[in-house]
Amino acid sequence: MFRQRNTLALFAAMLVAAIGKGVYLSVSVIFLLTVVGLSPAQVGAGTSAAAVCGLVFSFPIGVLADRIGQKPTLFALMAVEAAAMGSFALTHSFWHFVVSVCLFSAAFTASFPVTQSIVAVITTERVKAMAVILALRNLGIGAGSIIAVPFLNSGSEHTGRLVLALVSASMAVALIGIGLIRVPREVRSAPLGQAFAALRDVRFATLALLVNVPTFVIHIMLIGMPLWITANGVLFHRFVAIGLVVNTLVIVVAQLPITGLVTGLRRAQVALYFAGFGLLLSCSLLAYGLLSDAYGLLVAIVIVVVTLLAVTECAQTSASWTISYALAPAEQRTTYLALFNMAFSVVEIIAPLVISTWVMDQGRVGWLTLGVVLSVVSVISGRRSAASPAR
Repeated sequence: MFRQRNTLALFAAMLVAAIGKGVYLSVSVIFLLTVVGLSPAQVGAGTSAAAVCGLVFSFPIGVLADRIGQKPTLFALMAVEAAAMGSFALTHSFWHFVVSVCLFSAAFTASFPVTQSIVAVITTERVKAMAVILALRNLGIGAGSIIAVPFLNSGSEHTGRLVLALVSASMAVALIGIGLIRVPREVRSAPLGQAFAALRDVRFATLALLVNVPTFVIHIMLIGMPLWITANGVLFHRFVAIGLVVNTLVIVVAQLPITGLVTGLRRAQVALYFAGFGLLLSCSLLAYGLLSDAYGLLVAIVIVVVTLLAVTECAQTSASWTISYALAPAEQRTTYLALFNMAFSVVEIIAPLVISTWVMDQGRVGWLTLGVVLSVVSVISGRRSAASPAR
C-alpha cells in the first residue's frame, strides 16, 4: 500500500489538505468575531447553515461521482474547497461568510464518500488505507494548528487573512496529488433512477444511522470535555488543549493497529460492542467526576477519558468503514457511501445540541443516561451489521 503510486498520491493530498483544515479550525471563529466583527449568534447561524448544506449535497454528489467518475468529482470538490477558503479569507460581511462556509461545507462533506470510493478502487487494503488517511488528517490538523499561532497571538487582520489564504493555497496544492491518481473504472454506474432508489433502501439507511450514532464520541471529545472542564470549576482551561493533544496522539498511534483487527462484519460487530463499552465507561467517569473537587482525581479522569475516547473512536471508525464497504453494491458504491455519510452528518448536527444543552443541564444524570443510550445503540448496531449480507 505504501509503495503504490495511487495510494501515496492520495495520502499526500489528504495530508496537505488537512494542514489547511487545521488552520481553518483554529482561526475561523476568532477571525470572524474579532476581524470581521460578527456576533456569536451570526457565527452559529452560519455554521448551522453550512452543516445543513453538507447534509443536503452529499448524496446527489455521490450519485454524480458514480456516473462521471470518482477522480474528476474529487478534483472538482477540492477545487471548490480551495475557492471557498480563498473567498473566506476575504470575508467582510455576514452573507459573504455564509456563502463561503456553505460552499466549503458542501464540498468538504461530499468529499468523504468520494475519497472512500476511490480507496476501494485503487487498493485492496481499503480499511487500512482509510485508517492511514484518518491518521494523516489528525497529523495535518495538528500541524495546521501550529501554523495558526501567529494570528492567535497577534490578532491582526493582515495576519488572519494571510493565514487563511494559506488554507486556500494548501488545498490548491493538494489538487496535484489528486491529479496523479490513476483510477480505473471498475464497473458501470447504475441507471439514474436506480441510483436514487438507494434512498428507499430503508434497511441500509437504518443501519447507517445506527452505526453512526456512536460517533457521538467525537463530540464528547470536542464539545463535552471543554464544557465539563469549565463546569467543574477546578481544572485550568489549559487542560482542554492538553486533552486534545493526548486524544490526537492516541488516535494517530492506535488507529492503524486497531483497524488491522477489524477484518470482517463479525469483527466489526465486536468493535462496535467495544465502542459501546468505551462510551459507557467514559460517560460514567465524567458523571463521577462531577461529585469531586479533588484536583488530582479530576486530572486523572481527564487523561483516562480522552485516551479511552480516542481508542473508542478508532474502533467505531474501523467498524464503520468495514460495514459500509461490505454493504455498498459495487455499481453504486459512491452513492451508498454518500448515503452512509449522510447518517454521520445527521449525528453531527444533533450531537452538539444534545451535549451542550440537555446533558450539561442534567449533570451526572445526563452523562450516565447518554452513556447507557449510546452503549445500547452500539450493541444493536453491532448485531444488525453482523446479520446483514455483504454485497
